[in-house]
Amino acid sequence: MAIIEVLDFGFIPESVTDPFIMSDVNNLVFCFLAVAQKKDGYFHNCGLAIFRTESCLLYKSGYPNDEASLCSPLVDYGFDGYNISKVKESDWIKEVEYQNRKKWPNSNYSENYEHWVFPFKETTLEILASDLKWELTKKEYPEVQQEMLSWINWKSSRRN
Repeated sequence: MAIIEVLDFGFIPESVTDPFIMSDVNNLVFCFLAVAQKKDGYFHNCGLAIFRTESCLLYKSGYPNDEASLCSPLVDYGFDGYNISKVKESDWIKEVEYQNRKKWPNSNYSENYEHWVFPFKETTLEILASDLKWELTKKEYPEVQQEMLSWINWKSSRRN
């Protein structure tokens, strides 16, 4: 049975934006506007959060949006639709293992990959990866997007 662990990065995705995502075969990078609740009770801009991994097994972005987030099957395990979370004992990882059992019968994705959930305004981003790294920056979107593109292109060129 899946268990939701809320992750405390010190910020959450801003409530009216969605992530900017780039990927290739194994590499995934995305950014979003991050906010944190301060002592005054209001959410304040923290800059852009950038997440990247070189070992993305799978990701999906789409339904549910914020209005339907409480209809997510993960709600039964503790997902609140607002906080970045990790899914322990993920059914999604078990599904991937099952789908690949004939070709790779001894693969154990649950030992090598983790399942993250990022709720946004119009989409939920779910990721299976083993080394998700992040940083906060005060740079503007165009500069960060160019850096993301350069990182993806550099990673892709190293594979060839």
